[in-house]
Amino acid sequence: MISLKIRNGKPSVSHILKSAPAIVGCLLFIGSVILPFYRFNLASLIETRTSILYWSFKFDIQTFRRLGPFDGNPLAIREFWFCNYWFDYYTSSLGLSWIMISMFIIQILILISGVASIFIGKRIFAIVPAVLCPMNTALMIYVNVVLQESTWALSSYQLGYWLTYPSIFLFIANFLLKAKFDKSF
Repeated sequence: MISLKIRNGKPSVSHILKSAPAIVGCLLFIGSVILPFYRFNLASLIETRTSILYWSFKFDIQTFRRLGPFDGNPLAIREFWFCNYWFDYYTSSLGLSWIMISMFIIQILILISGVASIFIGKRIFAIVPAVLCPMNTALMIYVNVVLQESTWALSSYQLGYWLTYPSIFLFIANFLLKAKFDKSF
């Protein structure tokens, strides 16, 4: 049952206001999925440095010039997507394959249930992203810990990681609004 109340061909203002946390939370979380969540920098003694960017579904290895003019453009980029990434020797040797697959599945479930909570007036669709989003963030932290222990390198969280925090609070606010105003579970 779709709860989007339409008056004169337009959704009601109260429904849009009640769904605003879910709408903004989904938009921020889409940014979290699209943007990398972790960067791993390896400096070498030769003329290049390597930067590895991590997503839940791919990683990029970018090689930059270390000495001389630095224009910001990488010399080489190698991309690994989905199965080539999840079951790569480096990822699987660290035990991260199933963590990354789980993170990707959780991200898809968060987006589907977040969008469903906007259009379907049941609280179950609002609680799923409120519960799964912190789990996704915990998996990102776990990946960071494993990668930092695997080698000595400079690493940092990226924007994709930081966008999960406001998403968590917005999804929780959305659930609380649904629990207060929508009585159907």
